[in-house]
Amino acid sequence: LGTHRWRMKSSLHSVSWPHDAWWLVVGSGGSVQVFDGGQGERIGEPVTGLSINRVLACPGTNRLAILGSGQSRSALFLADWKTGSILEREDGASSSALAVARDRPMLAAYGRNEVAYYDPRTRALINRVGLPGGRLNTFAISPDGSLLATVPDSISEGGKISLWSTRDGKAAGVLNCGKAR
Repeated sequence: LGTHRWRMKSSLHSVSWPHDAWWLVVGSGGSVQVFDGGQGERIGEPVTGLSINRVLACPGTNRLAILGSGQSRSALFLADWKTGSILEREDGASSSALAVARDRPMLAAYGRNEVAYYDPRTRALINRVGLPGGRLNTFAISPDGSLLATVPDSISEGGKISLWSTRDGKAAGVLNCGKAR
């Protein structure tokens, strides 16, 4: 593969490698850029004007999901990396919880004790499901988009992973991983 040098104007905040492509998405300072992972060259147009917290590529599309802020307000942005344009903005999104399904066009964003599911191709809201309990530390969506795995932001529940249906938000199971010794 070799070594490639990319010059960035500020430190890196987020990097994402889509499940179905050979390119890297890099969030740095106020922009998101896409690089060919094999050739090391920038492709598409940078998405600019945002403070970046997290960025993910949506499989099978030219869409990027960006958690960050623009004009001093926290938001979830959906952008097109080929044109560099912001397609959609939803204010009030969490600054750290974002996931995509590998085999289905589904993007999940957590904020305000609920998860919103979107189709990144059409930008349509698929579903919005409330989650009981407190804040999440992290979460992931299953490859087919049917289940959400959540890890609470609580030491007292360490090692517990809850599974939820993305369709109706009902509990689907609990994995007790235990604490490390």
